[in-house]
Amino acid sequence: MQVIDEAQPALRRLFIDKRDRPRQSGVATTACSGRYLLSPLFGPDPEKIRDRGTLSPGVIIGIEVTLTNDEHPDRLDAYAVEAGGVVYGVRQLLSPVEKVRLGMPVQLRIDGKHAVIEWGDGVNLTRWKSLGDPPVRGISDGRDNERKDGLFVARKKGAAATAKILEFTERTVVFGLGRVTDARCRITPSEGASFEAVVPKVVAPFYATHLMAVGAVLPAWHVKGMMGERLILDWPAAAEATPGIGVPPTPESAPRAGILFDNAPTGWGAGGDATGGDRTVSRDDAPASPPAVPAYAASLMSKFGVSLPTGTGSTESEDVVPWELFVKVNHHIEWNELRRGAVEEYAVSQGVPPGEWKIAHKRWYDRMGSDMTLMTKFGQIMSKP
Repeated sequence: MQVIDEAQPALRRLFIDKRDRPRQSGVATTACSGRYLLSPLFGPDPEKIRDRGTLSPGVIIGIEVTLTNDEHPDRLDAYAVEAGGVVYGVRQLLSPVEKVRLGMPVQLRIDGKHAVIEWGDGVNLTRWKSLGDPPVRGISDGRDNERKDGLFVARKKGAAATAKILEFTERTVVFGLGRVTDARCRITPSEGASFEAVVPKVVAPFYATHLMAVGAVLPAWHVKGMMGERLILDWPAAAEATPGIGVPPTPESAPRAGILFDNAPTGWGAGGDATGGDRTVSRDDAPASPPAVPAYAASLMSKFGVSLPTGTGSTESEDVVPWELFVKVNHHIEWNELRRGAVEEYAVSQGVPPGEWKIAHKRWYDRMGSDMTLMTKFGQIMSKP
């Protein structure tokens, strides 16, 4: 116990924030850079790399997508970028991410063995990290590695096939509060005759948004099991075969209103027809106003203790915290990962009355639960740095 007690002052000195340390003459200190304050123990400062690094052209040769191990996982995008014969590993948020392609050229700001990607709408250094081991060449998407109905398992147990997209349909889900896209495909297995099937909830990953189009032929895996048959679209392999450098995203790849499936599996469920409100995709017949929650759904939700939002009119809290202020504060909180103690302080500094943020946060989320247009607008704003 005595040894541990003697070590505590040293540990405190090691982990104390540099901003709290007094400057000492004759002692070199690392410059602060806001939230990117990092000592040599924890890695380089990306702002320093941008300030003193050399600009060099590079090419993205590898993309790796993973999820954090949090209760509500966040997606992490890492890239292997080759420049001047050297491969740099960089974890960084790129924007617009739906235009990122394997093999596309980017600019790198290089300082030693570390680099920052300078491309797109601006440089976002949130969760930036220099990787000692760059991603492998090609595309590795590990978001569904733990899923029994995901691509990782399908590649082991499924039979190779191809899927030609014939038609897209949209349908409502979650008692009419959201919409998803299904794809009717012509399946050609490696053995046997072709057949048609509907792949529900199709979502193209950001690196393959150019491939979600009628007529596209995608590699797939046909999986048979005790619970029936499933078809898994292999988006990583499709994007490796057809990178689509410079090709814009298709309209069908845009997120559907009301529901975000960014971390969902890449399409499953071969066989059967898509029923229950399906229709052919059309940009002209979208509902002008969000649908009301059906009476039977409201009754079912009430049995589980779920209360419906009360109307769409303005409330006292919404008047105190208007939409624009709510979105501004919420965006800063999420993208800067403010801790619980700092949230209220920041909200007050932006003009939210003390004690009102939690109330406004809940009421605006309740409002979005019954207003798909508002929810879509919120999702689009929050997805951009």
